[in-house]
Amino acid sequence: MKIIFTSSLLAVSLLAAYIYANQPEQTTLDQVQTVIAAPTTAVDDGSETAAALGGNGSAYTYCNATPNSFGSTARINYIGSLGLAQNTFGLRVTGLPVQPQTFGVFTYGGTQMNVPFGNGYLCINPLGGLYRMTPQLLTDTTVSRSVLEAPAEFQLFQPATSWNFQFWYRNPAAGGAGFNLSDGLNVQFGN
Repeated sequence: MKIIFTSSLLAVSLLAAYIYANQPEQTTLDQVQTVIAAPTTAVDDGSETAAALGGNGSAYTYCNATPNSFGSTARINYIGSLGLAQNTFGLRVTGLPVQPQTFGVFTYGGTQMNVPFGNGYLCINPLGGLYRMTPQLLTDTTVSRSVLEAPAEFQLFQPATSWNFQFWYRNPAAGGAGFNLSDGLNVQFGN
């Protein structure tokens, strides 16, 4: 029990240091609201795959999401195709609190977990490697990021690899830790 608790504290400390050490960059409203002209599908219940989009691959959601200061839970899903050759893959999170003075960031890594963290649950184990994309302002209840608008941020993903995604966001109006997280999304990329 003591080892698990110590490991959890180490993981939380590493994630907090990582997020707070990287101050948000200015993101334009156009970047945040870019519309992807590709078919979209939600995977909130874990039942959808990319077959309907002409690509291969699969995705499912996992982990817990807790209510934020707006009373909603942030839910992550994918947009576009899981077939990387189509260059339409992206991430979308819904149910965010609108707080233009704050920001959130898509994070990803190779190992799953489900432990309390902040006002929510940490779905990616930082000890297995944790990466982040460019922070985005919370000017809408939905935020997205895609390979079309930020190709350099998606270069790490290769066919037949599996990655876990989550959205971390500041939520000072909720009190407590002042931040929350979405549920997690596991993606197995196709060709």
